[in-house]
Amino acid sequence: MRACAGESYTADLAAVAAIGGLHLDASMSTPRLKLWEGATDETIVVVLGFSGTRPDAANDLLCDMKSQIAQPHVNMLDERLPTLGKLGVGWQEWWQSEAQLPRSDGVVMKDVLTRYADRARGSGKALSVSLTGHSLGAAVATVAGFDIAHFLRAAGVSGKVSVYAFNPPRLGQAGIETLYVDTLKSEDSALRFSLRQFVRELDPIQSTPLFMHHAHWEHDSDADADAECAGSASGDRFAQFVTATDQPASMINLADNHELTLWRPYFLSTIEPAELQRIFAPMQVPPAPSADAGVSRRDFLTPFLPHRELPIENGPE
Repeated sequence: MRACAGESYTADLAAVAAIGGLHLDASMSTPRLKLWEGATDETIVVVLGFSGTRPDAANDLLCDMKSQIAQPHVNMLDERLPTLGKLGVGWQEWWQSEAQLPRSDGVVMKDVLTRYADRARGSGKALSVSLTGHSLGAAVATVAGFDIAHFLRAAGVSGKVSVYAFNPPRLGQAGIETLYVDTLKSEDSALRFSLRQFVRELDPIQSTPLFMHHAHWEHDSDADADAECAGSASGDRFAQFVTATDQPASMINLADNHELTLWRPYFLSTIEPAELQRIFAPMQVPPAPSADAGVSRRDFLTPFLPHRELPIENGPE
């Protein structure tokens, strides 16, 4: 998912790199939102990649500035579905504009999701929708994941929606940290949900917009935000919420702590097996494998990847 988050920055669809067994559907993608698809014997796989801020894109910079202001959230896939209170204006406008933007054959995101749901039902398979993004893209993916999960649940879809948010800024006003969780968990649904947020200490972006809050984290001030999000996991068998915190890359140049590329070595070598278990199986954590157990990172993570054939370097990290 880290690789998909990185490729989401690429505006030229022809230049987007191949990722494992996933196929980029250029006709359903835009410079800001990429759609990859794949399949296993049991699952129809969809991955949505949300671009972070591109310095040469005025709309992205405007989006960041507008998100200092909050307005009521509306699920554009179906306005009758649950909402999140007041969110940053920019995050919502980014997602809503992409959700309503006609693709090559005139369909909008609601139609795209319905097509995949129908395809999964028709083939007797589950539907797996993964959303990923870095920075601005992480905030938008978190909002979109909430909307898509409720939309697919209302349609009776079987499968899962998974959000992978790397270095996310804050999302909305106080209360969102519990509202996001409470509306998705304890829901007797055939569609499971997971939110996995990957943050780094001393990252200046995750402390903005000021006076707003992240989904899932409960913090009253910047001083204790990092302490509270470290080791954070909650949920039930229908919805799981995890925040993983990495050590700072730099104590001097704080901007370095916002780099997406640092997550690759984190997953490949830095993180301990027990922490991998906490992140990817928070509600059913088995005993940590011993040094003699011979369980590799690839073996542990394979069941949690959106596509079983993806190499681990293109998987969750």
